[in-house]
Amino acid sequence: MAISKQSTGAATGEGAGNAPRVPPSVPPAGVLPDRYRVERRSGSKSIGTRLVATDSETGERFFIKCAPTPDAIRHEAEILSALDHPGVVRLKNWRAEPEAAFLVLDLVDGPDLEAFIARHGGRLAATALAELLSKLADGVAAIHAGNFVHRDLKPANIVVGKDDAPVIVDFGAAAAMAERGVASSTSLVTDGYAAPEQYLSDEPEGPWTDIYALGAVAYRALTGRPPPPAPARLNGKAMVPAADAPGNYPEALRRAIDWALALAPGDRPRTVAEWRKALDPAFTVAPDPPGPPATGGTVIDDYPPTVRVERIPGDHITRSASGDGSGAKPPSQRRRSVNVGAVMLLVGIVGGALAATAWFGWPLYERYVKTDWIVDPEGGGDALTITDALSRAGDGATIAIRPGLYAESVVIDRPAHLTAAVAGEAPVIAPAGGPCLIVTGDGGSVSGLRLHASAGGDPASPAIPCLVIAGGIVSVNGNRISSASGPAILVRDGAYPEIRDNTIEDSAGPGIVVTSGAGGAITANTISNAGGSGLIVRGGATPKITGNTIESSGGVVFAEGARGIFSGNRIVSSRTSAIEVPTGADPEVIENSIEDSAEAGIFVHDFGRGRYEGNTIVGSGLSGVVATSGATPVVVGNVIRESAEHGILVIDRGGGLLDLNTVSDNGGHGIAIGRDAEIELGENRLEGNTEPQLLDSRNP
Repeated sequence: MAISKQSTGAATGEGAGNAPRVPPSVPPAGVLPDRYRVERRSGSKSIGTRLVATDSETGERFFIKCAPTPDAIRHEAEILSALDHPGVVRLKNWRAEPEAAFLVLDLVDGPDLEAFIARHGGRLAATALAELLSKLADGVAAIHAGNFVHRDLKPANIVVGKDDAPVIVDFGAAAAMAERGVASSTSLVTDGYAAPEQYLSDEPEGPWTDIYALGAVAYRALTGRPPPPAPARLNGKAMVPAADAPGNYPEALRRAIDWALALAPGDRPRTVAEWRKALDPAFTVAPDPPGPPATGGTVIDDYPPTVRVERIPGDHITRSASGDGSGAKPPSQRRRSVNVGAVMLLVGIVGGALAATAWFGWPLYERYVKTDWIVDPEGGGDALTITDALSRAGDGATIAIRPGLYAESVVIDRPAHLTAAVAGEAPVIAPAGGPCLIVTGDGGSVSGLRLHASAGGDPASPAIPCLVIAGGIVSVNGNRISSASGPAILVRDGAYPEIRDNTIEDSAGPGIVVTSGAGGAITANTISNAGGSGLIVRGGATPKITGNTIESSGGVVFAEGARGIFSGNRIVSSRTSAIEVPTGADPEVIENSIEDSAEAGIFVHDFGRGRYEGNTIVGSGLSGVVATSGATPVVVGNVIRESAEHGILVIDRGGGLLDLNTVSDNGGHGIAIGRDAEIELGENRLEGNTEPQLLDSRNP
């Protein structure tokens, strides 16, 4: 499916506990009334500035949302001014003029729902979830009563305020309803929470669209993760129903969630009142809390973005839309060329002696002619900060950074090359809050730096990744990278980076996370002592991962339809299964070395697929290879030895193929097959295992 993505700045609720953002420039003087005293600033160039401010005349605290153009502010203000409900953020004031565009909103003092769920162990207890959904449904019903559809309901756009009351924020994607709903050529979507009709042109959007999102929010709080993206579900990807999820939840609650998540709009409730009625029996039961998250792995603190998509006919969605799994780069965008005549003119301006040259020519010279920059916090270079250099330099400039500590979050939104000015003396980028670097531009590079993200001031805040590559094509080479709370590197939004020869160490979260359809190449890196998984590939991503060493960390996880190639890597002393493949993922895992995993060497479950060929799996704490819960791996030509349990274990409707494997000296049977397995057996060599070498319970 061809999707044109453009970030709209989602996951930026009007609350006090939202995901960390990169501090943008200070709004120009005169944009805000003088009496507003700014306490905190966040945002980015694409989404505008977000402020928490106090009115010095009244003492009231507000959330202020600024935008580079007035149209978006006017659109959101017109919708909010028509709504009046405690479950919807209240508009206090607004202005939408070219020189000043902003909303002044009530400050909802609390975390967004994503952070709120994280504080409760990744899932909500049944009674808490039912009560939250009831209040949330009231807010959504008020939006629909005003003849609007929100179109971007998700945990990041719901702030949990006083008495755990949810407040819906961020109406940038909202739209007024015509008689049959909202119909347009494009839509704003967040994968996992957006309904199928937001991707397709066959059906209009309407209240049933927000009801799908309500169901997805509830599913996230009940299961620990959002549903698979709607296009993946339409393309055949299985979603475990809420009815089958573990935990002590009333049947009425489970059924209501699954009803809201029906793929066809006609199969969902048409009004919130209809859905609320299905929820009512859930309030008569007060079961025990659900316990720990059911995912069995590290919770990924990943706020999915809102993107703009071109809606297409439903019959255009095919399995080929998920890519070929090769990880190859798509044709990169051409760099913007600079007109030679314009450059010569600028050089002439710079070379002139007129007073106007000093006033006008020098900034243009910096932007279009100067290619080499020095950043020196002591004042001996062209700029004191990296951000200042990037704001003045032109496309393709090299920013050489002298040794020192740079406590700034840096956004690279166009081609630029960040490198160490002194070989062997890496400058340290370690902001007090927020990511170290966010890369959204194509054609740049980051090399020779030390990047470290702090844990942030609030232990309950969402985790902070260090390096975020969001939609760009960039080379990341020879750096040392870590995060005190989140993943060291997060690749998302269709990005295709080259990540090579980096040392990724001592992160509290995963080493690398690749998600949201991203790809690229991850080559010859060392990932060690990651608190979470060494590497996670999810959300339909297709990277090529070769020649890396992952040691003393969690394993490698392919999930949620991820594909890609994992070849020639070495995984040593994984604290979990070395490679885990659930939820329909389909990687190629070829010629890797897997040593001394605490659990299985390769664990494929929950309809995971993939080809596993030529790997050496030694000393697994459980079985060398496990296929279960409808998994269908192709396991060919591997060497599996010295596992504490079986060489290969296939149970619970596990299928696929076992052929040409050498399985020896394992603590259990060479191959053990459960009664309900559907595996196909070829010619495998079994020796030195517990007798019988092959235990096939299908043929007792």
